[in-house]
Amino acid sequence: SNNFSTETKRWAVYGAQESARNDVERAFGVLQARWAILCKPTLTWDTEIMSKIIKTCIILHNMIVKDERDSYANYKDPSEYTEEISQSSVEDSE
Repeated sequence: SNNFSTETKRWAVYGAQESARNDVERAFGVLQARWAILCKPTLTWDTEIMSKIIKTCIILHNMIVKDERDSYANYKDPSEYTEEISQSSVEDSE
């Protein structure tokens, strides 16, 4: 019984680690697609410099995403302009 619960816990931890690892790999793939510097070999880089570069890329990425989201929220469908123009034309002709 005790052995079963230990094994169950081990699999739960493994599953959580695998999920987290997949999230990190997916996020890093997104960053690599946007920032070419992250695609270069980094074995000879100082870890502090690597850390600063990655943090900077994350911050810039988040700023771009926020700006794109804000721009999209303010997006106006072109058909709305047509409706406004048509309505103002009708009002002007009256």
